[in-house]
Amino acid sequence: MKTKSIQTLGIAVMFACCLVIGCDKDGGSGGGASLPDADTPKQLLSNMADIFADGRTDDVDSLIAPKAEGREELVGLLKSLVGAMSKMTKLEEAAIAKYGDEAKELSKGDGPTSDMPFKDLKAKIDKAEIKEDGDKASATLEGEDDPIKMVKADGAWYLDATDIQKEMSGEGGPGIELVKKMMGAMEQLADAGMKLIDENEKFADFKTAMDKKGEEIMAPIMAELLGAAFQELGKQGQPDNN
Repeated sequence: MKTKSIQTLGIAVMFACCLVIGCDKDGGSGGGASLPDADTPKQLLSNMADIFADGRTDDVDSLIAPKAEGREELVGLLKSLVGAMSKMTKLEEAAIAKYGDEAKELSKGDGPTSDMPFKDLKAKIDKAEIKEDGDKASATLEGEDDPIKMVKADGAWYLDATDIQKEMSGEGGPGIELVKKMMGAMEQLADAGMKLIDENEKFADFKTAMDKKGEEIMAPIMAELLGAAFQELGKQGQPDNN
């Protein structure tokens, strides 16, 4: 059984289940000081952490090598991911600022933001196990099963574009366009969440309204994701004639 394919789909479905998370009305398109050159794998990871933490969508293209195959599509994917996660995080912060300790349940235990990929990335980098082998490197972060793969090109380090494409668009992968569509829906939900914070004085009312809005916005995307997952399970149930 190709468990890796199911794990990839699981990550995508997990994103769709993060219904109560953060945003601002602008979405964070970048800004701040220029990022240092990624002359080591660790510096690349540090730059990536800053990009995700600060919603620096304008700097996403620095993560993929200029000559990487499918670069434009991958940059678009990462921009959609950075934008959605920035909004999710900021809404979580806004909810905590208004509702206090009640809203902190959103990021604890089984809360909807507790297992977001790249959450608390900066803190994890210092403890990361980085293995470098010539022009290739990998880093395993605390709490993550799969390593982040990197490649060196023209003296700088970048995320391994081939590995990302394989995970997203290979056999059993959810597909880049579907993930981008899902991130767009998450941003739409986050924008709606900011309005709901203004409209609801009690956290329980806010959460109920968010659940309802989440079902409305995410239902079509969930149907596509679950359809892909069941299709992959069906393939794995077939005999391998090779």
